[in-house]
Amino acid sequence: PLVVSTSADDANIEASAWSTTDAHSAALILQKSSSATINTLAATAAGERLGTIEAHGVNTSSARKAAAQIRFEGDAAPDGDSVPGRIIFATSDLDDAGTPTERMRIDDSGNVGVGCTPSVANSTNSLFDLKYNSYLLWQTHGSDADERAWGFKNSYSVKGTFGLVSSNADDNVLDTSVMSWSKEGDVGIGTTAPDTALEVSAVDDCTIRVTSTAQTDTNYTHFQ
Repeated sequence: PLVVSTSADDANIEASAWSTTDAHSAALILQKSSSATINTLAATAAGERLGTIEAHGVNTSSARKAAAQIRFEGDAAPDGDSVPGRIIFATSDLDDAGTPTERMRIDDSGNVGVGCTPSVANSTNSLFDLKYNSYLLWQTHGSDADERAWGFKNSYSVKGTFGLVSSNADDNVLDTSVMSWSKEGDVGIGTTAPDTALEVSAVDDCTIRVTSTAQTDTNYTHFQ
């Protein structure tokens, strides 16, 4: 292996390209062949690791451990002119003993999974998947008492529901249900478990107001 070390300074590896041609550039190329003989090219397989970029730190036992990594793998069997690939982003927490856990994946179709493997149910379109029981969060600035964080969560409180949630203070803790949808299609406002087509629940007076600025015979609420 090639080791570059410095003391009390940055350690850098630089590749520079000098050209007036737009397509010329510096490149980091990681190559894998399924052969133990150098310079012998043999087809790689789906799931085979093709390259890794990894960052290490040192734990309190003075042991070097991986903190984060980017892995490049085959995503499907290659053919005569292509090697389908995927990119995996992984990080370590305090429980994985230096073996980074996958957090995000981009597959060979461009589908993205965060905390999960991208779904292939609709592989003709690029998808963005979040793992079960997770949030999609819009944070607050943390500087105004009137600000609130907002987000969506699947399986919110009750399995199979989808919820619009907010924080009840200027923080990023999504602890207040605003609206929810059940797996049957029922809609709840102020409840996480609607059992009718539309259920409205409130701690104080429950009021539904319908107003119109145009006074015509066609402006009305019709109950049938």
